[in-house]
Amino acid sequence: MRRGSKWILFVLCFVLLCEGCASPINVVKSDGSKSNYVKAKKIESALIEPDNYIGKWIKLYGQITSGPKVDGADGYMVCYKGQDNRYFFVSTTNTNFKVGDYVKVDAKINNIVTRKNAFGDDLPVAELNEAKITKTTYDKVEAPAYQTIKPKNGSKKLDGVKFEVQKVEYAESETRVYIKVTNKTDYELYCASAYTVVQQGDTVINPNTSESIIEREGYDQIASSIDPGDSSSGIVLFSVISPEKATQVITSIYDSLGQEYDFTIDVN
Repeated sequence: MRRGSKWILFVLCFVLLCEGCASPINVVKSDGSKSNYVKAKKIESALIEPDNYIGKWIKLYGQITSGPKVDGADGYMVCYKGQDNRYFFVSTTNTNFKVGDYVKVDAKINNIVTRKNAFGDDLPVAELNEAKITKTTYDKVEAPAYQTIKPKNGSKKLDGVKFEVQKVEYAESETRVYIKVTNKTDYELYCASAYTVVQQGDTVINPNTSESIIEREGYDQIASSIDPGDSSSGIVLFSVISPEKATQVITSIYDSLGQEYDFTIDVN
């Protein structure tokens, strides 16, 4: 091989090596979205001082307080509920949401703007654009779980009746027990959240069955009656319970003949 050809080959190899070692400034996922998201523990900081995070992407939950037009601008004012309430403005022409909706927002921090909050006060807030907005539920915004436990042996069967504790979610303001009842008997079953309790040691904790709270939070409730071959799932709501203590979920289910089926599930 002539000297000139060797030199050309050397240069080409050097260029390819440099390209392989280069690191892109913005990493892009396969779906085209930027990966430089604000970390979860920095969300509140990003809303307090958004000028330090302009250009970054953020995922967060909140409740819409005004919109779909605010101060003449298309979009929504949203309240993020962390240690303190923090507002942000989502710039969008999507009018499918209303005041009071709980939403999940995936967007880019674009600027700082002044918008009025629900009380008519002018606030400097982060403006988010290129937003994907989806409806979510009360618990994700108002009472997010800080710990979730799925029992190792979460289901039991008794004469054609199956009771399951699918998971227990522990939040700062409440505890949610997700249950399911399956009827493989020939008779109608009767059950209710009020029949389910939590026991920790000698302490029995009754559920919160207030209709106003349940309706406000939109939690699914177990059906009061379950026909043969059917099943029903729901959330039983309790006050604040420690996940550190040994916990049992205890319930009673009845059939149309008056037969009682008692179940005890160890959570942890």
